[in-house]
Formats: sequence, C-alpha cells, structure tokens
Amino acid sequence: MITPRELELPVQDWRRYQEQALIDIVSSSEPVIIVEAPTGAGKSLLAVAAARLIGARQTAIVCHTKQLQAQYKSVFGDLAEVTGRGNHPCLIQNSTAEDAPCTVLGPKSCEVVGKCPYYQQLFRALEAPISLHNYAYWMNVNDRLFNDLDLLVLDECHLAEDQLRKSVEIGITPAKVYRATESKLPDYGEDYVKWREWASNTYDSLHDVATANIEWSMLDPEAVREIRAIRSLHDDCALLKDLDEDWIIQEAFPRGVRFVPVWVSKFGQDKIFSKSRKTLLLSATILDAQHCCDGLGSPESEVRVLRIPSTFPKENRPVFLMPTVKVRHGMSDHEKEILVDAIDIILEDHPNEKGLIHTANYELTKFICKTSRHCGRMVTHSTADRTTVLDSFKKDKRPSVLVSPSMTTGTDLPEEQCRFIVVAKLPYPNLGDEQIKRRMKFDAEGNVNPRGQDWYLWLTACTLVQSLGRGMRSPEDKCTSYVLDANVTTFIKRVYKILPGWFKEALKEKTNAKIIAAQFK
Repeated sequence: MITPRELELPVQDWRRYQEQALIDIVSSSEPVIIVEAPTGAGKSLLAVAAARLIGARQTAIVCHTKQLQAQYKSVFGDLAEVTGRGNHPCLIQNSTAEDAPCTVLGPKSCEVVGKCPYYQQLFRALEAPISLHNYAYWMNVNDRLFNDLDLLVLDECHLAEDQLRKSVEIGITPAKVYRATESKLPDYGEDYVKWREWASNTYDSLHDVATANIEWSMLDPEAVREIRAIRSLHDDCALLKDLDEDWIIQEAFPRGVRFVPVWVSKFGQDKIFSKSRKTLLLSATILDAQHCCDGLGSPESEVRVLRIPSTFPKENRPVFLMPTVKVRHGMSDHEKEILVDAIDIILEDHPNEKGLIHTANYELTKFICKTSRHCGRMVTHSTADRTTVLDSFKKDKRPSVLVSPSMTTGTDLPEEQCRFIVVAKLPYPNLGDEQIKRRMKFDAEGNVNPRGQDWYLWLTACTLVQSLGRGMRSPEDKCTSYVLDANVTTFIKRVYKILPGWFKEALKEKTNAKIIAAQFK
C-alpha cells in the first residue's frame, strides 16, 4: 500500500483503519460510497487521500461551513478553495461581486474579469485537481460549473439533505414581486390552483424581459438587482406552474411565502450524483444507510457502506443514561425545576471543569440559566452572537458551562474546553415545522406515516450521537456525558439497532442518589 508521504499528505503514517478504508474506497465498483467514520478516524485525510490515490483528474470536496473549509485549507494548503460572490469585491463598481454586472451579463462581458478576485479563485478551482467548497454555494451555483467530476466528496453528509432542501425551496417576498412586476404579491394561502395560475401568468408576463439581451451601459448596482429580481421570479414561476401537494406552502406575511418540497430525494440525482463518476459520502453519523440514500435520492443498490470503528477508548467517553423527567412541550415549572436540580448536581461533580449543556430550544435554555444554583458559571447566546460567544467560551480559562440549543454539530471543544456534556432534552425535530408534520403525515385517526416516523427517529439519533461527540476529539481526550431526558429509555430501545457499535459500547445506565432525592423534594 502507498504511504501518506507518497500521496503528499501532511502525516507520516496512516491512522488505524485508514489504510483498509482507502483500499475499500478505491477498489469499490459502486458509484456511491458511504463511509461512517467517528471522530478521530481522519475523514478529511481520507477524502484527500482517496482523490489522490484514485488519480482523479478533478475532485470537489464539499463541506458544511466556511469554517470547515478553512480547516481543510489549513491542513491541505494546495486545495483550491471557492467561496461565494459576497466574499469578494467587484473591481468596476462599489459593491461586492454579488451585485456585479457579470451576474446578469456573464464574465466574458467584463474587461477586468482576469483580475477579478471572485473569478480568479473560481478559474483556479476549475483547473485544480482538488477544489474545496461549502454546501450553500455548491448547491446553488457550483453544481452547474463542476459537473464532470471524477470524484465528489460530501463531508458531514448527514447535513446534505437539509442543504439540498434549502437549495430547491422557493421563497418569494413582496419586495421581490414589486421590483420585478410593480404589483403586489397575492395572498392565496394554501390554494394550489390559484398559485399555479398566478405563476403561469407571471411567467408569461416576465418572459420577454427576463430573456432579453442586456446592454452593459445600462447597468449599475440598482439595475443589476432589478434584472436579477426579474430573472429570479421568472425562474421561480417556471417551477410553480406545476405546483402540487408534494410541496408545502408556508405563509410568512408580511415577509412573503415559501414553497418547500416535502421530500427532496427527486432532486438529488440532478444536484449531486449526476456531477461525478464516483461520490464519497462521509459522516460520523450515517446510522442507517437506507435513510441516507432515501433522503438524497440514491438507490441503495448503487451504494457501498463502510463503517470505521472508533479509536477512542470507551473508558474515556462514557455516556450515562440518567432518566430524570420527561422533557416535552408544556411541561410544568416543577418538572423543569427537577431537571435543573439534576443539572446542578452534575455541575457540582465537575466543579473545576468546563462543560456543555444541550437544551434543544431557547425556552429551556433561559429557564436553566435563570434558575440554576450555578447560573454564575453559565454562558449562553442568541442566534445573532452564537459565534462570538462560542469563541469566548473556548478561550475562557474558568470552569464555565455553555448552555445552548444549537451546538449539536460542527463544534469542536477538545481537551480542557469541555470535560462533560449534559443532554437536557432529546433533540427531536420540531413537530411545529410544517415540513416535518407533512413527512410524519398523521391520518384522521392519529396514525403516523411509517416512512416519516422512521426518518424522525433516525434524524433524532443522528443529532444525539453528534451532540455527544463535541468534547471528544482525540484518543487521549476525556469527556463524560449525561442524558437526563427520561424519554431516553424508550428512545434508545427504538433506535438501538441502528446506533454505531462504538457508541453503544460507551452507554451506561446510572442512578444518582442526590438526583433521585431531588425528584421527591
């Protein structure tokens, strides 16, 4: 087998299981390969090594966030990174490349395109053997440019379905309609027939101007935005002419209306799998490959699944199941107080260590931070300052505790940054979300659609496993986890067969006399 150095990788030796995983990836005849690799398996190294070992002419690696892109780039400096237009200035007017004339005229019309920072990085990536992207930009733009790949790698692929949904959903605002048509956006509620009629009429009225040739001399930033609004609404209406009940109509007046597909699998072939001869899906939480394939629209018969064991000692990462109270919508303050008492007792067992508490929603976050005896140790955030608070928490040398509803994935807290994790509430998807309700599709008798129910449990299990991995980042690391939501007993039984072996071996049932006593105060 070839060595990492021969592939110009920045390590001396393969990690345990990496070599065999690479052999299996390269030798696979299936067009889609799913690799479930826990933290420490070296997923990014596998992605780059596979591209170089296959001898791919062109590979695209797609990450969840720009932060993960930066991590790849810091380790593999020769990857050609691509970021969106909003990250680059326009050289011919005072705006970003987002509002540049080339967005409606194309790059050939611009005399300084060779110097444009946006196009320079894009042209480099098109010529590079391995390019690096983020999901949001890839799904909306780059999938049209990088469409003849030898290898496409989707890192954190458990998030790919949601990114696919975001790329195909249609959002129409009153401002967009007025800019394009000088008329008001109608309010047809959930009347599919009227929306189809409106879309057909609007499409016809915009068609000539949307497809007309534009003179360069006509364009300034405001004109660019107007033309983009016309073309965007024209494209939206082309899809909405065939609107049916496989889509959800979500009203958000006065901000507009969204049209969201119930399932997105029918878009996966065009947006993902048709772009390359081989697709590599990487995640620590595949759990059930059938759901992964079903969500993205890849037939299971075309997929090979590889599962890599954990190299982290189970003694360093125990997960204690400590059912305390069933955490749910509408629970009483007394029940919440019992939960907070249990959290306080755990914090007292870790007086000099930093920790993370997963709450699943902001309401529970506020209650814990307000009523805990250890509120002075706790820090939390809003949607606006999440990144700032996380960065400050990482640098804090005190035994602070981060209380959050949104740190279940994409957050690394190694070593002293996190020595314990508490799951206060199981991370069930929000049943108030219309798409989730439609997937569940309760009938008149209250029975749930089996496909939707299985998906719901699978997604919850993925999020739970992800959330408990935030504090374990190396074989030498140590992090103790506690799950307090009493729903966990039934939940684990229902999903046990799809949980990874390395996760199940760390599970322990535990009782705490202080917590039991607190329940009877």
